[in-house]
Amino acid sequence: MSQEDIDRFNYSVVNQFNNEFYKNIITDDDLKELKFFKFKIDEDEFYEVKGWLVKKDRKKFLIKDDIGDEKLESILPIKIKDYSEYNYRNDVYHIPKPEGIVKFKIPAKKTMGIREWFDLFAPFEHTNQEDFELYKGLVLGSLIFRYNYRVATQPAFGKNSLLDILKELMPFDVTVYTPDSAPKLRATLEKRLLVVDEIVDIDKDKMKLLEPVIRSAGDMRTFVENSALAVSGYTKETYDINNLSVGFIYNEYEDYVDTDKKRDKSDKYFDNAFTQATKQRYIPFKLSGELDVSQFKVHDAKTIYEENKVKLKEWVMMTKWLMEGGVFEILEDKKDYDEVNYNIDTNTGRLKNHYNTIMLFFKALSKDQKEYKEFGAKIYNKYIDYINMMDGF
Repeated sequence: MSQEDIDRFNYSVVNQFNNEFYKNIITDDDLKELKFFKFKIDEDEFYEVKGWLVKKDRKKFLIKDDIGDEKLESILPIKIKDYSEYNYRNDVYHIPKPEGIVKFKIPAKKTMGIREWFDLFAPFEHTNQEDFELYKGLVLGSLIFRYNYRVATQPAFGKNSLLDILKELMPFDVTVYTPDSAPKLRATLEKRLLVVDEIVDIDKDKMKLLEPVIRSAGDMRTFVENSALAVSGYTKETYDINNLSVGFIYNEYEDYVDTDKKRDKSDKYFDNAFTQATKQRYIPFKLSGELDVSQFKVHDAKTIYEENKVKLKEWVMMTKWLMEGGVFEILEDKKDYDEVNYNIDTNTGRLKNHYNTIMLFFKALSKDQKEYKEFGAKIYNKYIDYINMMDGF
């Protein structure tokens, strides 16, 4: 890939995509409080409005509960394109004009072939290109199919780089839960992909919020009960996780082992912190190599973005097309492929099911039967590498 191909997915470039296409988008995650306001417009004139208070992009929006003949919640997500400003008790509130609200949806469209779509995304140079491509496949595949996994690598592998890019391009489909930020729990649900970063550093209180999601998603359930979350202030009784994939990313086991007990974190490593039943719900892989950081040298992100925003939009539309069932059109043409078969998880079959689902994505991606089998062998070997890591080999 050329430097231009790399620059297209530089974080500073895709951030501009996010700012242009997702600015002032309101989802149900943003609706916090239904309030009544009475704004004084003139000495004897008042403007009364009942609506949802929303804080977005450093502004306070008051969005009417009724939009035409429909309730606001029934038409979300929306994009606010125009609004009026009102002063109230030393605060400024922004109320969308009737024509200033439009329904928001990213169109699903087949804009390219699946292999072009895959190769186009984050074509970064890596010291272990094969493992980096497998990781890219695991991440992108978990947007399209539902499966659970965990990935251990050395610190400089670049695990977060792909996720940071996806969060900019598809913020309503991807959430990363990290120990240094505490997004509202609801922001982790009803999406396509939740990735938990460095679980060893997440404190006990936050883990209490995550555990019901980890258990429910691990069982491949279709919903999480609100009562199980023990979080007040949410109005839904259940949260739909029917499409939610969950991934864990962390470093190799040896990075957490220290002879000084105060610094040792090995007891919080996934395999030591969770029960065997939970471990059987998340298929593990060990990958190696480092991302070459010297390739990220954008000097004029604005110009690069303007030259590439059409291609970025086409990539997002293609992703939506695959997510909404287009991938099965591709698989139909490959239904005669011989399936790969490896001895994984002989106890419960759960890990084997995740492996098979992962291989559905790689089948769609493969150019032919030979490459499909090669993918199957590579992914299986990365599973074995993880097992060997935990066994001390």
